Amino acid sequence: GKAGGLKDLEGKLSIQDTVKKRAIEKLIEQVNLKAETYSALLQEYIDAKGFEKKKGVNQEKVRNNLKILKRLRRIESMVGDNFITKDSGRIISSALKAYRNERQEVVKHASIKRELTDINGFFRWLDKEKLYKDLDITIPTLEIPAPEPKKVLSWKEQYELFDFILSPEIDKLKDRWKIGATLVTIYIQGGLMASELKRMDNDKIVLDGKYPHLIVYGETKTEERKRLIPIVIGLDLIKKNIKLVKDYLESTSCSTASYLVKDFFKQIVGIDRTAHCLRHTFEHNVTSNEVEMASAVPIAGWSGGKVKASPNALKYGASGKEHEEIISALTKTSRKIHRHLLNREDDKVVKLFPNQGTPTG
Repeated sequence: GKAGGLKDLEGKLSIQDTVKKRAIEKLIEQVNLKAETYSALLQEYIDAKGFEKKKGVNQEKVRNNLKILKRLRRIESMVGDNFITKDSGRIISSALKAYRNERQEVVKHASIKRELTDINGFFRWLDKEKLYKDLDITIPTLEIPAPEPKKVLSWKEQYELFDFILSPEIDKLKDRWKIGATLVTIYIQGGLMASELKRMDNDKIVLDGKYPHLIVYGETKTEERKRLIPIVIGLDLIKKNIKLVKDYLESTSCSTASYLVKDFFKQIVGIDRTAHCLRHTFEHNVTSNEVEMASAVPIAGWSGGKVKASPNALKYGASGKEHEEIISALTKTSRKIHRHLLNREDDKVVKLFPNQGTPTG
């Protein structure tokens, strides 16, 4: 027939037949869209993101993916395996609210926020990749709690801690506690995190030479976190146990490593502190020893420092006169920050810090 014959034919159909024809076309269009269930779409998203993939994926990533999967599956169990319709947005929003209320009973605000962000990744994917743009899903708001006071180690607690950590008694303990003691000694000198030490290549761990130090490079939370941390306390302990520590970090998650530090404080030292408290303790020592905050920035990884190691020094290691001068300056700053430990008036300084002398200034 002629081109456009169907259109011409439509003009000859009765109103009733035209309505039927258009209804059939609409039905065919809906069939072609393949109405999908929540579970089918979720599985497609999981496959696209590789959350269930384990082969060729590092263990830290696998563990993190398992956490995301658990959150996604929890929402799926609340929503049910129903076809996605315009009303699905209301059901999903209700499930998210219930999830928030459920989690508020057991975890902190920051954790819930992070979990909801992971879950919302699926809904953003639905909008962008599957064109479900009219679901109108509401991510529940979170009440921002009043900030808790930062826990730090007082100077008295630091004295007692290092009296023990750097005594011969530490060698009599199990490897678990030797690892804990070494992590504490490293963390307190620059607010280091387990993830930063775990990713640290061996050539960034410089424990020999005039200025022992660690270089935090690679993947960090912010650019400012790339930094150089002088080692002025417990060098012998760190040297003795650094391989043990690195092997442990390679075989476990960062959250487990953080728990080990918390457990070390509780079981061995007898106080309630965490790995994160050591970052606050570093800041406390800066202030208490009247060191300018800006001078400590390139050690702790805060923003706005005056003295900075060059990107080349951080990336390729310190060599050359100009790099040595930066490391020397940062080491002097670190000795000032920890002078209450290094310049004690009793004889403990000799026992605490063998082979390092008694720095001044």
